[in-house]
Amino acid sequence: MRKAIETNGDSLRRGLQIFFEDQQAGTVRMTDPRDFTVGVNLPTTPGAVVFRNRLVELIHYAPRAKAVRPVPVLLVTPWINKFYVLDLQPKKSIVQHLLEQGSTSTS
Repeated sequence: MRKAIETNGDSLRRGLQIFFEDQQAGTVRMTDPRDFTVGVNLPTTPGAVVFRNRLVELIHYAPRAKAVRPVPVLLVTPWINKFYVLDLQPKKSIVQHLLEQGSTSTS
């Protein structure tokens, strides 16, 4: 109530706008989807979702080395950040590094 009074109702208007956008998207979004752009702050590491349920999404990345180890590396990320926390920037991507070293990587 205090925030609504301090902002002359703008906080209520913004909250309602976000609610309607989430309803339209069919999910509660934690961030604005426009904050992420493939190739800018999300690399395009080739891979495919091989399993998905309400709790997890298992992604198998395409190998990048000629010789690939027989056992894949399973990356378990913090729940709040989901999978992309390990693959945000091409130069800092643990996923791309593991693939270049011959691992098959699944997160």
